[in-house]
Amino acid sequence: MTYEFWIPMATAIIAPIISYLGARHTAKIELKKTIETHNAEMKMLREAQEHELKKITEQTKHDIEKLNAEFDKQAEIYERNSATDITNNLAENVVKEMMNGNTEVLSSLVGLQEFVNKLK
Repeated sequence: MTYEFWIPMATAIIAPIISYLGARHTAKIELKKTIETHNAEMKMLREAQEHELKKITEQTKHDIEKLNAEFDKQAEIYERNSATDITNNLAENVVKEMMNGNTEVLSSLVGLQEFVNKLK
């Protein structure tokens, strides 16, 4: 009678334990696969992100260089325009003074020319 009681009891206990251990093992394997897949995806995303960051950095450097070149051109044009404006204003004032009969303007221009020559 002992065997009749323990055999079904052992079968009833061992089968779920084996099933539980098998499920745990399967879950561990699936978890490892999921982690490996996740890590591979993260690595690909990081690489893509680094590539995009390099691309943006290079584009930004290029844009900054382009802007600097444009600013230099604009500054040069502004400088030329300023020199032209100063020359035009000076010539206009000289002509006005000469029309008013002021002949000292010519001697002032000679002095100005000498000063400019010293600066060069």
